[in-house]
Amino acid sequence: MPAESRTDAALRELMGFLDGIQADGYLVDDEVLWLDTWLRDNPYLRSDPDASALLEVTEDALHDGVITSTELQEIDEAITRMREAGERRVGASENRDAITTELIGLLRGITADQSLVDDEVERLRFWTRRAEEWSHWPLSEVRHRVEEAMRAGCVGELERQDLMGVAERLVGGNPAESGAIRGLPVQPEVTEGVIPVSGSRLCLTGQFVSGPRSHCERRTKEAGGAVAGNVSKKVDFVVVGDIASRDWAYSTFGRKVEKAMEYEIPVVTEFVWRQAIDQL
Repeated sequence: MPAESRTDAALRELMGFLDGIQADGYLVDDEVLWLDTWLRDNPYLRSDPDASALLEVTEDALHDGVITSTELQEIDEAITRMREAGERRVGASENRDAITTELIGLLRGITADQSLVDDEVERLRFWTRRAEEWSHWPLSEVRHRVEEAMRAGCVGELERQDLMGVAERLVGGNPAESGAIRGLPVQPEVTEGVIPVSGSRLCLTGQFVSGPRSHCERRTKEAGGAVAGNVSKKVDFVVVGDIASRDWAYSTFGRKVEKAMEYEIPVVTEFVWRQAIDQL
């Protein structure tokens, strides 16, 4: 099955995001604020009519700084309409990348209000069991943590904290702490198009959809590239894993990305890196 376009992938992540937001049955201000920020900053949905219609509703609610109960209800209804439209457009997730993309969106939505209730844990359990034929990371880790948390039939506080920690790590941290809500003052320029892996020195950072970083480093070497553990002026490209970096507004900039910006080294996404690797 061919890879999805970036617009479809972004739409699929949004479907997971909205699923996670509605998993506990009620909508709060923090979720609206994070959703509005994500929609505004996602480069692949700026011209999408369905996403734009949802953004218009969130912006209207936020323009005066106060979200009323009526506005929350209107946003919740708009989210439901968006999910229905998105499901018609992209359908069910049927390959590894699509499943991972939707899972990251789901975790993003569940953690948006910085709490984890039983209904959200149950939704995660249902979702990971529905994808039981898949066992790749990070799905395997989330499934394991959810099943362990619910082994006794209820979720204790320690298990809840563990699950929340795993979810926040996969989506790039707590939005209030990482700058997701406030926004980041500087964003790196991300190089698009095909990059030459063979003969280039790459530094990898972040969490990768394709697997553990050691696996991605091995793939890079097999493709004729060299791997650097740290960023220096000898590095040709810095590759950032798509998990927790699909939208830069939700990622804390690690030292590697900061150094890349300082040295004017091109920063590329895992998507671009994988395209280059798959062509060899």
